Amino acid sequence: LNRIGWSVPVPPATMYVWAKLPEPWAGNSVKFCTSLVEATGVAAAPGAGFGKAGEDYVRFALVHEPEILERAVEKISGFLQSY
Repeated sequence: LNRIGWSVPVPPATMYVWAKLPEPWAGNSVKFCTSLVEATGVAAAPGAGFGKAGEDYVRFALVHEPEILERAVEKISGFLQSY
């Protein structure tokens, strides 16, 4: 995600990445996740599901092979460029 311009911290010892939502999605994690999966097939967990403080974030689970994760990042890049 950092490679496509979405600055996210590298998880030190977990399979999850928490990413702050880019504009224009700030404060609407559910809408972002719904739109992302409908447009690309890439799923993420809306931060709102983890409490009010999570609303500006989404969580990605890094549970697939690197090749699949790379394809997901490319799809996310195209999705973000369309907004």
